[in-house]
Amino acid sequence: MAFIKYSIRTTRVINFYIHFRKQYSTKNIKQILLDQKTGQATCVKGWVKGIQQHKGVTFLHVGDGSGPQHIQIIIPQELAEATKVTFGSCVEVQGVLKESPATGQSVELLSTFVNVVGPCNSLEFPLKPKTRHPPQYTRDFLHVRPKTNVFSALLRIRNVASMAVHSFFQGQNYVFIHTPILTSSDCEGACEVFKVEPLKNDIMSSDSPDEDEIGYEPGKNIISGEIRPASVQEDSSFNHFFKRPSFLTVSGQLHLEVMTGAFTKVYNFGPVFRAEGSCGSFHLSEFYMVEAEIAFINKLENLQIVMEHLIKFVFKSVLDECPEDFALFLKYVAPSKHMSNINSIMESKFESGGVT
Repeated sequence: MAFIKYSIRTTRVINFYIHFRKQYSTKNIKQILLDQKTGQATCVKGWVKGIQQHKGVTFLHVGDGSGPQHIQIIIPQELAEATKVTFGSCVEVQGVLKESPATGQSVELLSTFVNVVGPCNSLEFPLKPKTRHPPQYTRDFLHVRPKTNVFSALLRIRNVASMAVHSFFQGQNYVFIHTPILTSSDCEGACEVFKVEPLKNDIMSSDSPDEDEIGYEPGKNIISGEIRPASVQEDSSFNHFFKRPSFLTVSGQLHLEVMTGAFTKVYNFGPVFRAEGSCGSFHLSEFYMVEAEIAFINKLENLQIVMEHLIKFVFKSVLDECPEDFALFLKYVAPSKHMSNINSIMESKFESGGVT
């Protein structure tokens, strides 16, 4: 009887999954171009990246961010006049996928239905077709910057690199730890921290625990018990939201060290904040940092091997999974010797530098 109930429940889950995929899932452009299933009814949803108008027909180039490729859509004249598609518009197009006679593309979509989900005034739109916009320009239009080829490629590369970090550590049986963003400690001591307080003082919590209840001693680091540097010393008013000074984290290292008392291998990959005096690319106020702790390790060489394998694993993942995005960066953004430097890293063994 229990088996029958389990089978019925499993069947319902499978049927729901099939219904959900049929009703609500649409293949993205990257999948459509990879499958190349000509003759099938296909639906494309994305943004117009280019328009070519000819007598009796209009060609759209539509992208959805799934990859650097765009799909060409053929729109008959009567359909184009009815919809009034413009550059930058958000569209939903239904049609039939067919082989393309043009070079550089294997398939194209012959449309039968076009719906402009979000119209765009191309005269007021800050991005222009067939134009390379420099970073100084797009920085003033942050809400549309991800639409540019270079920045969308950057985000896809960052996505692959971030997932590669997790894949590497998960494959080595590390435990991922969410270390706190708000903390009362300055684990590295020398870092300048950002202090966190509510904008309105009248929302200070009167129900927060007192210092005596949580074992708080003014001037002491909550985790290590050591005296804080002068830059992190609290003021004498003790008028704080958490009944103590709180800061944006500069590192999750101390929390990971505590975790190694229960887990042999842990890691963290999250944002850290440092009030550095420089705003250059080498001293960012906010960045993502990979931190790992290993218990029972007695040789520095073992730690260096983990670091080497992690770096090479991330590089290989990016090169394998988004080669076209990376090629775009090599062509327009990266220094001329960038690829040769990466090849040198991938092919060589890291040296210890004489550290013992």
